[in-house]
Amino acid sequence: MDPLDCLYRAVELTTGDARPVDAICADIASLLPASLLHDDVAVARIVVDGREQRSASWQTPVAALRAPIRVDDRDFGFVEVGVNAARPDESGGEGPFLREERALVNAVATHIARMIGNRRMAETLIQSERLRSVGELTGGVAHDFNNLLTIILGNAEILAERLEERPDLRPLAETTMSAAERGAELTSRLLSFARRQVLAPAATDINRLVASMGGLLRRTLGEQIEIETLLGEGLRLSLVDAPRLENALLNLCINARDAMPQGGRLTVETRNVDIDADEAALHDDFEPGRYVMIAVSDTGTGMTPEVLARAFDPFFTTKDVGKGSGLGLSMVYGFVKQSKGHLSAESVPGAGATIRLYLPEATGVEFTAESVPHAPIPPGGTEKILLVEDDDLVREHVQAQLKALGYRVVAMANGPDAVAILRTGEDFDLLFTDVVMPGGMNGRELADEARQLRPDLPVLFTSGYTEDAILIEGRLDSSVHLLSKPYRRQELATKIRDVLGDC
Repeated sequence: MDPLDCLYRAVELTTGDARPVDAICADIASLLPASLLHDDVAVARIVVDGREQRSASWQTPVAALRAPIRVDDRDFGFVEVGVNAARPDESGGEGPFLREERALVNAVATHIARMIGNRRMAETLIQSERLRSVGELTGGVAHDFNNLLTIILGNAEILAERLEERPDLRPLAETTMSAAERGAELTSRLLSFARRQVLAPAATDINRLVASMGGLLRRTLGEQIEIETLLGEGLRLSLVDAPRLENALLNLCINARDAMPQGGRLTVETRNVDIDADEAALHDDFEPGRYVMIAVSDTGTGMTPEVLARAFDPFFTTKDVGKGSGLGLSMVYGFVKQSKGHLSAESVPGAGATIRLYLPEATGVEFTAESVPHAPIPPGGTEKILLVEDDDLVREHVQAQLKALGYRVVAMANGPDAVAILRTGEDFDLLFTDVVMPGGMNGRELADEARQLRPDLPVLFTSGYTEDAILIEGRLDSSVHLLSKPYRRQELATKIRDVLGDC
């Protein structure tokens, strides 16, 4: 075969063939020997990501010519041709290979690299599109679902209190509350995977956070799990939502425990990591910079490459039915990505797994070592509240809750009606509004209009799914007050007093 014909065939395989990369490389490796001058003693192989494809009758050549396969400045492997026996030097003193043969091997390596790069880009786009679609679907479901859960949870709570003297009926109300809270947790995990949860990042001492979880981990994981912590010295502060990070680490530790049914060792390690541009280029959505790394390792059953490739997909689980929702790792993945960090996973079947979280360093953010406890908050008040909620059932329910707390309430179904009553000059002490509303005016736009009329009017937002209307780069601004649905009556009472007390 003429070298040029071989190159054309290689180009055709790497641009128009949808088969796996290994299958395509196997075909190219079988083609290459026939394109060399002494094809009777020629052999070829192609190595990609450690997987090798060889031509027929392969044996280690006595002379070889190799070209690297480079994708985004990373070596993915190489293309190699060689001869199994010495042959006359017909290359004009340039060695046993002709200039055309050198050009062929380089060109084939270039086209294989282009194929791999195109496929990686396509996979990234597909993943991004899938995430966007899941996010949009999740947002809509969460909004409606959490509206319903707000009513269910609130009414179940009232029933449980009023059935204090009815031991035959009170457990029913308590079961309803428990089911509503589980539904809310499921929705929260979906939003976390879709990177649509509300984050309130602050400068956080990761070593301190990990150390504080020691008791919780021992109680949760059980005595059969040995827990080891390796806390790095001089650890930087990290910009992260600390409560959600605790939840993410707890999920990772529980997954690790489940992978060690006969017991084992769990290791949590922290250290500073600097990621340069070359290393960042090897991963998707990873920016160069200074990070705090948290690694959770176990000595469990490990994961096969096929399972590892899907470990962070929502609803994917290898556990038995009823043993897990498949949202634990996907929640961690979404949280880390929304925190502008990175996540990696390594595993060997039978030898355990390691999950590493890379969280950005906190720069220019003040660190508060201890939170100041709030004084006891009164359960209610007599202030006048403008309530804006488009869902009729939710509006009636929340209005009843507020009145039961002693507040005077005027309820509206949409933003324009709320603006109209503000323009009449009626006095209010608080605007309590949903974020996501139809009618051309969301909660943020309503708040902006209200503050034009009443600059001193405090605003409390509520939502079962917070879209970008009240977020800055996916995070809650420190000046914004938000009560996420579903919520208990005490949470409602506490948040309202918090907002009124701050203003």
